[in-house]
Amino acid sequence: MEVHDDDFWIEKMTMFGFVYSPMLTNALRKIAISEQTTGFAPNGLYLNAQHLCLSMQVFINPVVAALPQHAHLMAELGCYLKTEKGVHYKRECGTGDDPEAKLESVLPKEFHSLSLDPSQDEKWFTHVKARVKARKPEKIIDPEISNKVS
Repeated sequence: MEVHDDDFWIEKMTMFGFVYSPMLTNALRKIAISEQTTGFAPNGLYLNAQHLCLSMQVFINPVVAALPQHAHLMAELGCYLKTEKGVHYKRECGTGDDPEAKLESVLPKEFHSLSLDPSQDEKWFTHVKARVKARKPEKIIDPEISNKVS
């Protein structure tokens, strides 16, 4: 396996036309960290997603991302609602009690992000778990390592 730091992969993937996404990378790494101790591996065993936590990177293919059928992938609420304790809250444009809301552009439904719930995650996990096959440990060739393992 090739091992390089983040900057190497960012430059390499950029040469292939991909765009590095720090936002999606950080979100993915945060999820991997939060799931490290859940034992949520398909085989039911403890899973330390250390490589995901430390090294996983997300790159976007701008040619594919620009396709109309992918327009919903980065949608979010776009109109200001309020700020509390330094946190900005948004609302769906064209909604709310403010009379100005009627003047706002409403995001078409096809641009809304998909609605997901925990049952969909569980259904996917069940699908994956049913198809994961346990691998036998690979044969160790180095006798020094073999003696320490046995």
